[in-house]
Amino acid sequence: LSFRSLEHNTQGEPADVTSLAKWRILNRLHDRNETLYYR
Repeated sequence: LSFRSLEHNTQGEPADVTSLAKWRILNRLHDRNETLYYR
């Protein structure tokens, strides 16, 4: 079961990684805007 779940995760990994990377970039830009705004 664990092996099958790992295979399933690897198959859906690329899309998750790209979406996660975009989410991180958006958060970084948002944090930078907040710091500049409050400063």
